[in-house]
Amino acid sequence: MRSRLFVRLTVITLLLSSGCVSTATWTKPNWSQADLDKDAYECELQARQAQPANNPFGPALRKEMFVRCMKVRGWTPG
Repeated sequence: MRSRLFVRLTVITLLLSSGCVSTATWTKPNWSQADLDKDAYECELQARQAQPANNPFGPALRKEMFVRCMKVRGWTPG
């Protein structure tokens, strides 16, 4: 229970701080909130790790990478 709460809070914090698409706008057949939280968290981490901190286009590129990652995992922006 605590780990799910931690993951949700972490995802929300990462998304709000990076300007990525809100997790509330994604849909996928037969999905659960836990599936969304996990995929969004992992996609956000991948996007952040792929971009150097001093890149001036970082936020826009991170958002694009996040969206691509989510789509690859079967999610559709709502």
